[in-house]
Amino acid sequence: MGLAARCALILCLFMLTGGCSLAGRPPAASHGVVPVASPQDDVPRAGQVSAGTAAAVPVGSFVQGDGSLIAPSDVVRRLAGADYILVGESHTSPCDHRMQARLLRLLTDAGLRPVVGLEMLPTATNPALWRLSAGSLGIDALPDAVDWRTNWGYDFALYRPVFEVIASAGLPVRGLNLPAGLARKAGREGLEGLPPAERALIPSVVMPPSEGQRATLEEVFREHMTMREMRKPGGATSATGAASSTGMPSGTAATAGMPTETVQAAAPAAPEQTMPEAMRRAFDSFMLVQSVWDATMAYEAVRARIDIGGPVYILAGGGHVEYGWGIARRLRGFDPTARIVLVHPWRGDGAPDPAQADIFFRCDAAPPRLGLAFTFDDGRVRIAEVLPGSPAATAGFLPGDVVLTAGGRTVDSPKVLHEAGSAAAASGASIVFTVLRDGARTELPLDQLVR
Repeated sequence: MGLAARCALILCLFMLTGGCSLAGRPPAASHGVVPVASPQDDVPRAGQVSAGTAAAVPVGSFVQGDGSLIAPSDVVRRLAGADYILVGESHTSPCDHRMQARLLRLLTDAGLRPVVGLEMLPTATNPALWRLSAGSLGIDALPDAVDWRTNWGYDFALYRPVFEVIASAGLPVRGLNLPAGLARKAGREGLEGLPPAERALIPSVVMPPSEGQRATLEEVFREHMTMREMRKPGGATSATGAASSTGMPSGTAATAGMPTETVQAAAPAAPEQTMPEAMRRAFDSFMLVQSVWDATMAYEAVRARIDIGGPVYILAGGGHVEYGWGIARRLRGFDPTARIVLVHPWRGDGAPDPAQADIFFRCDAAPPRLGLAFTFDDGRVRIAEVLPGSPAATAGFLPGDVVLTAGGRTVDSPKVLHEAGSAAAASGASIVFTVLRDGARTELPLDQLVR
C-alpha cells in the first residue's frame, strides 16, 4: 500500500470494518532492516510488476520489493535465516490472515519452528497460549481463556487460520502487548505519571520515532488538524512548521538476560514555526502511544527469542511493520545484530514500494462494511467522512455527527463501534445508531451489514 492508499492511523480515522495500517510517505533513508537475501541472490525473477499490470497479479502471490514475483519456496528460503519475521496486516482483512497462516505453514513444512508473537494479546495471556501449544486447550476455548473480546475485540474467526497452524504444529506462541488501554493511558499521563506497577510493564527505554517518521507523520497530522478546523462553523486554522520535541525519555535498556543497548532520543531540528500548543500535545501523545506499543512488542519478542530460541514470527498491524519504523526500529535497539525481514500486504494499487517491506503478499483491501471514517478525541467518536453510495450514506450519516450509541451500546471508543458492527453483521441484523447533530439527537437505522 503506497501513499495514495494510506489509512491514516495518525489521524485516528478508522473505517468501521476495523484495522488500518499506517502507510506513510517513504522515509528518505533506508528503514535499516537488512533482508536475509538480496533480490538478486538467485531468486528467480517472474517479471516486474508495473502500475499498469499490478491488478493482474493473483491474490495470494508473493512479490518482492523490487516488483518481481517470488515462488513460495524462495520466500521460505529468504525467511529461514531471519531472527525476526514481521508480518503486517489489516486487522479485518480475511485474506491477510489467511496469508499469515499460509506463510507460517510454509515455514513449519520446511522444518522451522518459529515462536509466534502476537500484537493482539498481552503477556498476561501467555499461560493460556502455552496450553494451546501443548494441546491441552482447544481453539474453540481460546477466546474465553484469553478474554479475546476485551483484549482485542476484532472477530476471532478472522484469526482462526493462524491459531489452527499454531495448534496443529504445536508452535510456541506469546502475547507481546500490554494490558488493554495501558499504552493510551501512558499517552495521556506520560510514562512518569503511571503507577509503578504499570510502569514496570513497559520497557525502561521507550525509543522515540526516527526523525524521518516523525516529520512525515507530523505533516499528515497537520493536514488533518487543518481540515478538522475548517469543518468547524466559522473558521479555519493554519498549522505549519516542523517537528517538535518528543519529550520521551532516553537511557539504557537493561534486563537480566536481555541484550543491552543505549538508545538516545533523537533531537529534532529547531523548527522555524511550532505547532499550536494543543496540537503539539495531541501529536506528542499519539507518538508516545505508538512508541510504547512498539517498544513493548519488540522487547517481548527479544525475550521470546532468548527464552525459547528460533526465529520469532511477529503478527502486527501494518503501521507497526512497514518501513521498519515501528517494531523493527526498537528490535535494533534491544538486539542490535538481529536479522529482520518485513512482510506486508500489497493491495495491487500500483507497484510495491520497496522501502515499505522486503516481501509482499497480494491481498485485496476489504471493502468498508458501513463506509464510515471517524475521529476519536475528547472521549467522543465523531464522523469524519461518509463514503458516497455506502450503507452509511444511505442511512443519512453526515460528517460532524457525534456517535452516542450503536446497537444500544454507549460509544466511548472506536472499539465499541467495531464490536457493534461485527455483532450485527454476524447476526444479519440491522443496527440503530444515535448521533448528536446540531445539538439534537437523531436515530439512524442502518442495515446491509453483511460479512
